[in-house]
Amino acid sequence: MRFRDSDPSVSGKNAAQAPQQMLERVYEHTSIGVYRTSMGGEPLFASPALVRMMGYETEEEWAASVSRMDANWYVDPSRRATFIKRIIEDGCITNFESEIYVHRTGETIWVTESASVINDEAGEPAFFEGIIEDITERKLLEIALETARQKAERLSQEDAETGLPNRRALEYMIMHNRCAEDKTGVAAFVIRRFTDIQSAVGYEEANRLVNEVASRISQLFPEGFIARIDERTLATSIEVSDFEAALETLSAIVHGCARPVILSRGAIDVQLVGGLAPIEETSDINIIDRARIAADQSMEKEQEAGVFDSKAYGDPTETLSLMTEMIAAMDSGDFYVVYQPKYEIRTGRINGLEALARWNHYIKGPISPSVFIPAAEATGRISVMTEWMIRKIIEEQQTMRACGIEARISINISGRLLNDKRFVHRTLDILKRTDAHLCFEVTETMVIQNPKQALETIRKFRDRGISISIDDYGTGLSSLSYLKQIPAHELKIDRTFVKDLLKTASDRLLVKSTIDLAHALGMTVVAEGIEDFGTLRALAGLGADEAQGFCISHPHRLDHWVDNVGAFPKRAEEVRREIIKSPDVA
Repeated sequence: MRFRDSDPSVSGKNAAQAPQQMLERVYEHTSIGVYRTSMGGEPLFASPALVRMMGYETEEEWAASVSRMDANWYVDPSRRATFIKRIIEDGCITNFESEIYVHRTGETIWVTESASVINDEAGEPAFFEGIIEDITERKLLEIALETARQKAERLSQEDAETGLPNRRALEYMIMHNRCAEDKTGVAAFVIRRFTDIQSAVGYEEANRLVNEVASRISQLFPEGFIARIDERTLATSIEVSDFEAALETLSAIVHGCARPVILSRGAIDVQLVGGLAPIEETSDINIIDRARIAADQSMEKEQEAGVFDSKAYGDPTETLSLMTEMIAAMDSGDFYVVYQPKYEIRTGRINGLEALARWNHYIKGPISPSVFIPAAEATGRISVMTEWMIRKIIEEQQTMRACGIEARISINISGRLLNDKRFVHRTLDILKRTDAHLCFEVTETMVIQNPKQALETIRKFRDRGISISIDDYGTGLSSLSYLKQIPAHELKIDRTFVKDLLKTASDRLLVKSTIDLAHALGMTVVAEGIEDFGTLRALAGLGADEAQGFCISHPHRLDHWVDNVGAFPKRAEEVRREIIKSPDVA
């Protein structure tokens, strides 16, 4: 390589020295350290950058302090043995990460080393020579992220209201503990009149009651794993090689729990009903659902406990009828879209909406998305529903624009659809003929299941001008490697991740780490499920970009927003004032 000097005064000997001087300046001021040690670990040489990195003033001071690399360098001395083994076997080593001591204070940093063996004239190993870089900031972020991932995994298997294991935890336990020959089943216990109890004493007291009932079941059945699978139902795994014995156990638990629970508002009578379901490989219904249905069947029969009756339950294909009715409801107007605003913290304005599906059945009344969306996924109708949603959103966004409402609209895309090439083709065709401002929300865990196809689909959507959001971050198994690969504009932190933000400093640290990571990857951060302004103020202080939740607005249909065009700026100003009034986090 030739170095050109633009200064005409530099010539002759000075010109010849210029490249050398430049290299010396780079050597003096680079942040990457260079070192050389003997084969036994004694320090032989350290560059100025390495001396500074280690907290010393001179190379001599460093060498005197670090007499042996294995004893005075690595926090974990075994890392030296690993280093030696790999470098001797391969002749070199790259990106070897370790935590090392810096200087006499005992402070530590994280570094990555790349080194090689240098031979003498006889071809025998003489010393090690390498470079070292301080990666402490990155490593601490990775550690915080891993801590957050572990907490998120724990939270994903925990009932948010009671702290009990949830349905997912029970499913995981059954799957991993079941042997091929065992007779594992599930016992479910429904708390009678739970809705009435909840209305009378409130949610917090009702949750205390659930915890007390779970404690009683654990005392009566100590070998069980007690989980809350829905608002009124607790469940556990149980041995069912003998149906009569298993039902006797359920009856004993029902009897043992049939005594009042003392709450702040007085004594509340508790009555349970039990349901039992064995594992059946041929059943299309999940074993936990069968146990819960068995409890409902027992309640209808006025029994204490009973076994799941498939004949009484009927044909699961009724779900197909429900889906047929859902598609008809799209034409009748009973199936519709509501929009929940997203508040931009920095500007204090509402700049986006999330589109949510709603269904008001003409006979059954409102049907929860937690019912019709899983049914749509199970029957393959999720693509039909999502395409209808996209078309409807595009149409209604045009109506909003005509009224002066300009906002990006987000829609959740089922993970199943990321691998559905027909859906992807049809959706791209729809998008080709519109100038809609949309954002597709996808869950990271669904990307991990089939990363190659999912990432290809996401890139196609992004190339078509669609923003990409990583939804429900913190509720499942998050992978930094895949998070970095997803070409997303936005990361949404789930409610379970921030609900205790005001209570514990550790939660604030984990949320802050996630926000910093997202920003480092070029993404904005949206916190969803925010129900109080104190949490919103705390999130603003931690650097979150946007927020979504009931404290900002409930979701409403298009006509609500069109009839109240001024609602956006008015509500945004109200939110801004509430944030200011909220106390700072201690």
